[in-house]
Amino acid sequence: MNSLPVTRNNLDSQFEAIWRALEGYRENCIPEGQEPQYDEEWNDICTAMAWICEELNNAGCTIDDQY
Repeated sequence: MNSLPVTRNNLDSQFEAIWRALEGYRENCIPEGQEPQYDEEWNDICTAMAWICEELNNAGCTIDDQY
């Protein structure tokens, strides 16, 4: 994956860095399909990120591309 360098004025790079960290959390700490509460937690995380994007008028958000 070619990562964008995280910069102050580039929301795309900031959200990409956050999603990379969340992907690692998903893979290593709350794997899909192992426990119902893991999937519920992941849904909550994705919902929270969607709400953040909505508040930012979707600036820099690529949630639909990610998940």
